[in-house]
Amino acid sequence: MLIEAEAAFLSLDKERNNPELLNQIFRIAHNLKGTSQAVGFDQMAALTHVAENLILKIQNSEVETTDSVVSLLLEFNDMVVKMIEGLKDDLSATFQIEDIVEKLNKAVNGELSNTETDQQHTTPPSSNDDRFEEMTAPAKSQLDSQITTEQVQKWRRL
Repeated sequence: MLIEAEAAFLSLDKERNNPELLNQIFRIAHNLKGTSQAVGFDQMAALTHVAENLILKIQNSEVETTDSVVSLLLEFNDMVVKMIEGLKDDLSATFQIEDIVEKLNKAVNGELSNTETDQQHTTPPSSNDDRFEEMTAPAKSQLDSQITTEQVQKWRRL
């Protein structure tokens, strides 16, 4: 699901107003929130709840899908991956989510500036990324084909 989420967020950079894509992203966030709540991962549920609110605002055209918003959604995805990896090792692990929750809330309120997005994305993900080890060859090919030269250039500017 997380690979699907990251690919969807990357696609959002090209298809910012695609209702099917926005519905897919909302469903991913909603399912992640519900699953997190069901198993007692309160921090993940809280984080995904705020991201879900942002995605809903985007769907309703209340928040514009800017480069900063796309970058923030990718940062959110990275945090979820980090949390899942940490929870695999320790089910009682806690994470520092305050900064990203604050950015997501700013985005929900239309207050996110371009300088507030995380600068950690210096290179775009590709099928060579360790997180994609279990992907099938067709899925890897699809992910690589979705990442355009333009996206790579934007990614490096962030």
